[in-house]
Amino acid sequence: MKTENKEQRRDEVDDGRPVPRLYVCGISHERAELAIRERFAIGRPQVERILGRLGEEDLATEAFVLSTCNRTEVYAYGPEYESFATQLEKFFLTLATPELDAHHTAPLYNYNGVEAVRHFFAVNSGLNSMILGENEIKAQIRDAFELSQTAGMAGQNLHRLVDRANRCAKRVKTETGLNSGTLSFGRASVMRAEEVLRTLAGKFCVVIGAGKIGRAAAVEIASHTPGKLTIVNRSE
Repeated sequence: MKTENKEQRRDEVDDGRPVPRLYVCGISHERAELAIRERFAIGRPQVERILGRLGEEDLATEAFVLSTCNRTEVYAYGPEYESFATQLEKFFLTLATPELDAHHTAPLYNYNGVEAVRHFFAVNSGLNSMILGENEIKAQIRDAFELSQTAGMAGQNLHRLVDRANRCAKRVKTETGLNSGTLSFGRASVMRAEEVLRTLAGKFCVVIGAGKIGRAAAVEIASHTPGKLTIVNRSE
């Protein structure tokens, strides 16, 4: 009696068509120093163009791009071919500004299938963050998903992935002690400063950088009545 291949059953829908496989290629604080991560930093207009390229070049059926201070990742649903992961990695390397030359490489990671799903669940739950369990990543993923929807690159597979990941994040939050700690970079920076200085009241404080983390730190510092608060940011 012929035994049905279980992997094949998982990877096919009822009509026999193959189910697109999830792939992710990215770079993060776990493997890359800030100077390298900055070269892959992507703003909203760039994300829109990248999603457009993924669709126009027929590289993915569904996709979204996550870009934060500590990571840049491209999630894509594509065919289950060995070459697809390589194609996605080559595509990801074109996002560097300036482009990487032959003498420089980036410490990328590349997952697919179950490993890609597991990675996304960990990222969405704050388990892969610099501050374990932080909440800011959830809003960043929500924004990335909304951009994907606007670009027409979010189908049923991506909707299902994000929905399941949010359920997982809720369980992590309610069933573990992670939510009892410091859950933002702004709060963590102030706590560290107070460990050294005892108090920020009356102190002259300087925040370097006016990005999301810098602004969050400035808001937190301002609530501790500093003598003066200055934000320094480089000009373009």
